[in-house]
Amino acid sequence: MKTPLNSFLFGVSVTSALLLVLSNVLGAMAVAQLSSDLSSVEAISAALRNHMQVDMMHDAIRADVNAALLARSGVTDLPTVREEFTRHTAELRNRIAANTRLPLNTESRSALQDVYAPLNDYTASADDILTQLETGHTPSAGTLASFKQKFTALEGRMEHVSERIGQQVRLTTRMGEANASVLKEVLSAASILSIGLFILATLLQFGIGTRWFEALGATAIKAVSTLVNRLRRFPNAAV
Repeated sequence: MKTPLNSFLFGVSVTSALLLVLSNVLGAMAVAQLSSDLSSVEAISAALRNHMQVDMMHDAIRADVNAALLARSGVTDLPTVREEFTRHTAELRNRIAANTRLPLNTESRSALQDVYAPLNDYTASADDILTQLETGHTPSAGTLASFKQKFTALEGRMEHVSERIGQQVRLTTRMGEANASVLKEVLSAASILSIGLFILATLLQFGIGTRWFEALGATAIKAVSTLVNRLRRFPNAAV
């Protein structure tokens, strides 16, 4: 027949084994969460690179129009300007399309969708000016003013996209840091509980009194409660 001490020591052994399993599970969760966070960071980094390139092409198209206007005085070559304009427009559209395929949040994706209409207006206006120059016509002051207005409108929408992507970067960073903090606290609580149970079992083997048993038992219960509460918050620690 098992004595109370033997029964308690058996319970300590089982609890320690469970804590070991829990630590392994938490390690696997940490690796999975880290992989997810890294994937999110990579996607957002790609979106930022694409958006920076879009901004450059946005400015390059305006430079193409200015270069086409200078072709009338022989400073630039109109066919070369047309070639550059076609390349810049294609690059701009490709980069925006690439961002739509990335796992961005709803706010960033909505901001990207708002860019489409002013983008089409802007490139169409630039193309119209180049076409007029290629056919020997001079764009009117109203046409040039309209192009400048479209440039400004698109610039404003693109700044809005930058803000939304920047917000997603900050949110992803905070969530990653918070989840890492929760995992650290949970693993620390599990370790402390394991050590506490080991010390308790050792003291009991050497005949330490009931007062120590009760004190250490209360500490173990508090550690378990902390562990459970922290686990409830993972992996949504930033919410």
